[in-house]
Amino acid sequence: MNGLLFIDDEEGMRRSVVRALQRELYPIFTADNGEAGIQFVQDHIANISTVISDFKMPGMDGLETLATIGKLNPDITRIILTGYATVETAIQPTNEGIDGFLTKPFDNRELRAKIHEITIRKRLRQFVSDPVYQEIINTPDALKPRFHEVTILFSDIRNFTKMSCEAEPHDIAVFLNHHYFTPMAEIIHQHNGTMDKHIGDSIMAVFGAPVLHV
Repeated sequence: MNGLLFIDDEEGMRRSVVRALQRELYPIFTADNGEAGIQFVQDHIANISTVISDFKMPGMDGLETLATIGKLNPDITRIILTGYATVETAIQPTNEGIDGFLTKPFDNRELRAKIHEITIRKRLRQFVSDPVYQEIINTPDALKPRFHEVTILFSDIRNFTKMSCEAEPHDIAVFLNHHYFTPMAEIIHQHNGTMDKHIGDSIMAVFGAPVLHV
């Protein structure tokens, strides 16, 4: 499920965000502090795809909260909310795990658009490394057809058919996502590769396109 969890110690802010997002197609949940937010994610790990946390809260602050949630499930999109315009500059070098930033105050349209933008960027980065992502964003013709030599990686799991026949579908999905696809994608991205596709338990990755590394 693609639920969104919003964590903020101010009740008025929680109500405001719920109103702003009430027309979205995903369910909205709230928590009033970091500890409660972490517990909610633990209890509903399969139902949350995005977490927004206020930066400054009593007890655990937003960064600590999102860092802990990231350890529970690295696939969750994590967004920090703050009223301090300089916090992004301070956070970026020290916490690359945060997927995006929202600043207060915001209007409803801006909030919805920013959440959508950050989510799309997060999902895209599951398939391409950061240099490739930056090339796509900064170079208009980066994805135009062109010819050059590339290296192709194919990978799959030995005896996966037998394994999948002996386990529950949910357990297979968890295993693939957390112990195979995610670690393999990280290795591929470290070597500037691009995740081309998943086919069952198979992975196809491309090295040398759309960014050529000599």
